[in-house]
This record gives sequence, structure tokens and C-alpha cells, in this order.
Amino acid sequence: KVLFPPADKLREYAGRFQLAPNVLIEVEARGATLGAKLTGQAMYPVHNDAPDHFVYDVVEAALAFERDTDGKVVAVVLQQNGNQRAPRLAPETK
Repeated sequence: KVLFPPADKLREYAGRFQLAPNVLIEVEARGATLGAKLTGQAMYPVHNDAPDHFVYDVVEAALAFERDTDGKVVAVVLQQNGNQRAPRLAPETK
């Protein structure tokens, strides 16, 4: 089952998440598509199959987003060969 959340809902997931000291998960919302990439890898689309849960179709992996009590996305858990939690980083300022 694949869900199709609206673009404004997908933007809630966009951001940078610290998986390890030199490894980030970067999540981008592009219209009706959500993409994710790990440092040094290509960006791949992920598909929403449950609330706050997205699966890859190129590898056996998933992303489960965590929210705080205010409903803001604060972390993502990479579900691949176990679970690895990555807290959200503050947005970069330019």
C-alpha cells in the first residue's frame, strides 16, 4: 500500500539528520516526491507506506520519522540491518 501525502506534508520531513559523526541523511521534498540520500550516495525516492514511514524501492531499507509532542519531525530511524537513529540538525543559515 502506498500513500500519497500532499506536497506541504512532505516538506515536514525535509532536512538534515546526523546518522554518525561524518554521515548525514539528507531528505528533500520535491513536489509530490520525497527523496533521501546518505553522505556519499545518490538521492533516491522513498515511498510513504504508513504514517511517518517511507520505504526505498532500490534497497531493502526504510525511514521512520519521529515527532515531538508538538508534532514536529525531530529524528529519523534508518531501518536497514537493524535500526539507526539520526537526530534532526538545525537548518543551515546562509
